[in-house]
Amino acid sequence: MVVLIVCLVLSGLFMGFAVYYTKHLSPEAKRKNGLKPTANQQPEEKKQKSLIKGLWEIEDVRHGVIKLTGGRYRMIASMGNLEFYLLSEEEQHALENMLMQACLSFQFPVQFFSTTEIVNTKSVVDEIRKVQNEEANDVLRGYAGKLARHLENMMEKKEMYVRKSYVVVCADGMYNDEEARNELFRRMMTVQNALFRARIPCTILKSEEIIDLLHRELNRESPILPSNVANAGGLGMYSTGLGVLGEVEFEEEKSYAG
Repeated sequence: MVVLIVCLVLSGLFMGFAVYYTKHLSPEAKRKNGLKPTANQQPEEKKQKSLIKGLWEIEDVRHGVIKLTGGRYRMIASMGNLEFYLLSEEEQHALENMLMQACLSFQFPVQFFSTTEIVNTKSVVDEIRKVQNEEANDVLRGYAGKLARHLENMMEKKEMYVRKSYVVVCADGMYNDEEARNELFRRMMTVQNALFRARIPCTILKSEEIIDLLHRELNRESPILPSNVANAGGLGMYSTGLGVLGEVEFEEEKSYAG
C-alpha cells in the first residue's frame, strides 16, 4: 500500500513538472513569452537551418548542368506528352515493350519525375504581340490584342494546370566540369534516342529553365519566375566585390623627440 501511494505521488510530481516545463521552460514557450533560448539551444537551431539550406546540395547551375556536392552532376530534359489511353491495345503493348527495352539499355543512373505546372503562355503571347505589331489590318490587330490579353489573364489567374514529366541523367564521381558536361551530353543523347523510338520527344533544359523548375517546386503558389525577373533587369542592382586587387605594405611611422 505504501509503495502504491509513493508511486502515485511521484507520478503526480512528474506530470506537474512536465506541464510546467511545457508552458514555461521549453524553447517554444520561451519564444511565445518573448524570451531567448539558452546558449545550449541556439547551436541546435543553427544546425537545423544549415541542414535546410543544404537540402538539395546544389553548388552551381551552369551551361544546362546542375553541379552538386561530392562530384555529382545532373542534366534535365522535359518529356513530351503521350496520349497512352488513346492508343489501341496493340499499340499500348508495343509502347510498353519499347519503354522497357529503353530502360534496360541504360547503363547509368536515370531518374524520372512528374509534377503539375501552371500553363505558361508567355512564348505564345510574345509571338502574338509580334504579329500584332507587324499586322497592318486593324481587325486582325484588335483580335490579336484580345487573344494575347486572354492568354495573359489565364496564366496570371492560374486557372489551368498541366502535368509535366522530366528525365534526369546522373553522373557521379567526377570532379572536372567540362568532362562531366560532355559525359552528361553523351548519356542524354542515349536517353533521347531510346525515348524517341517510343515516340516520346525530349528537350534538354537550359540553365534558366532549370532554375525556374527548381523555383516552382519550392514555391508552388508563386507566379514569379526567376528568368522573367532577370530578363526584366532584376539583377541590375546586384553587384559583387572585385576581391583582393593587390597587397600594399605600409611602413610603421616613427616619431623622434627633440
